[in-house]
Amino acid sequence: RAISTVNAKGQFLANGTVRLLADCAGNGYSIASGSNLIIDFNGKTYTVDAEPLAGSTGTKTQAFQLLKNSTVIFKNGTLYSEVAKMLVQNYSDLTLEGMKLTLENPNYYPSYTLSNNNGDTMIIDSTINANSKGGFAFDVCRYASYPSVSVTVTGDSEINGDVEISASKGDPKEGLSLNLNGGTMSGDIVLDSTVQDIIENENVEVKKAAAFTKEAPEGYKWNEEGVLVEASNGSSLTLTDGVKFNAYIDADAYGVDADTAVVKLTYNHNADIGKTKAFSTDTIALTDATKYVKAGDPYDGTYKFAFAVAPAQYAEDITIALYATADAETPLFTTTTSVKSMGEKVIALAETESAYAAYANLCKALADYCQAAQVYFSYDAPAAPAYYNDDVTTLAAADMEVPTAFVGIEAAGFSFTIVSALEVNVFYSGDLDIQNVSIDSTKGADAVKAKTTTKSGRNCINITGVASGNLNNVITVNTSEGVVELSAINIAKAIAGSANTNYANLARALYLYSVQASSYFGC
Repeated sequence: RAISTVNAKGQFLANGTVRLLADCAGNGYSIASGSNLIIDFNGKTYTVDAEPLAGSTGTKTQAFQLLKNSTVIFKNGTLYSEVAKMLVQNYSDLTLEGMKLTLENPNYYPSYTLSNNNGDTMIIDSTINANSKGGFAFDVCRYASYPSVSVTVTGDSEINGDVEISASKGDPKEGLSLNLNGGTMSGDIVLDSTVQDIIENENVEVKKAAAFTKEAPEGYKWNEEGVLVEASNGSSLTLTDGVKFNAYIDADAYGVDADTAVVKLTYNHNADIGKTKAFSTDTIALTDATKYVKAGDPYDGTYKFAFAVAPAQYAEDITIALYATADAETPLFTTTTSVKSMGEKVIALAETESAYAAYANLCKALADYCQAAQVYFSYDAPAAPAYYNDDVTTLAAADMEVPTAFVGIEAAGFSFTIVSALEVNVFYSGDLDIQNVSIDSTKGADAVKAKTTTKSGRNCINITGVASGNLNNVITVNTSEGVVELSAINIAKAIAGSANTNYANLARALYLYSVQASSYFGC
């Protein structure tokens, strides 16, 4: 038998074992802090149908309240109530073994059959039934100032109803965890907004065993270790040849049918900034999308969508949305971003995480280059560009380190074409044929192409495919009239001396971007 005393708050300080000898009914109980109690229901049912109920002052609505710093075991029986608003509120280290907990209150919902706010709870070979009028079978709620809470479900347990996970003020403190090691769950895992932003915090873990069958909440997935993680939606930039925006959609995390789901991309389709903006939406079926496969990459297994963005368009919005079907009205996932906002995130990360320093320097140089392009082309230009590097407006052409150029043809001038990717133009008089083109680099050499064309009525050798990291590498074009050897930065240096301030700033910004790109990509 248990030895117990009642404190001034009406709470029982109990130590020992209580054994039910028959089915019985009565009031609720508050088990005081410091208790060490076993209640052996002995195959019987205890029904809480009378006052006083348990709980704190003003909230005496519970069948049982189990306070912190206690160890409590309920085993081998049934706990039932139609009058309590919460069957068990737990702050202790609680074990339920061979128990059936049912809250069936028709006058109060949504309610919690078992609320876990602190301590460690073990649910072994037990059944937890949510109030059929509405409510949760149990929750995992790191509450108020309590340090941590964990719940483990194992054996042949049955969880009939939803399970809610939450954390006061979005703070997991010392720990918040749910481990689904055995049994079944008929309801859903519901992530309260307080844990959605911290689900991957080191002190938060929601995990299931491989044999435990339960779908992840919408927008989340189980990783290879069975840990619940956010869907791997995201975006990145490819800065090798021009600026390419990549969107990654973790469609599988939303339980969609890949045969009917679509991704809708809304952006400016006119990469030629000399033309009217053309914001429109591409609707792409997942069956037509590319599955991104790269072991170890955070976006491995997602669907990838990519398109080019002109430097001057870097601040324009890009919206990505996932729909279950093409005619669905509400997206399962949507986000709006831009090249600019992505770069700013990297720059901000570098302030606290040194691993991002080199990439942040590249993003700063890219932002300067893009802003200079905006100003030069009068395209959504900021009133006062906030260049990260003052050299964009002050660097002297004489201070630009460039390779020696050799032009063995009758050249009439040089220029850039800046659309989605940089193009180098060498103007010439007369006629010539291009025999071959190469670049002094082991990276991206195959992408470099040259052709003869006309621009503004002038004959031109148009060179494309020069990677950002190769802007300072020598391009060799063999023609029928002679050899041309130069780099994109040779032209930038020439333009940096232009009387057109905006054109000179664009050339300086391109030069400074090339320095960072060459360093970052190791070209």
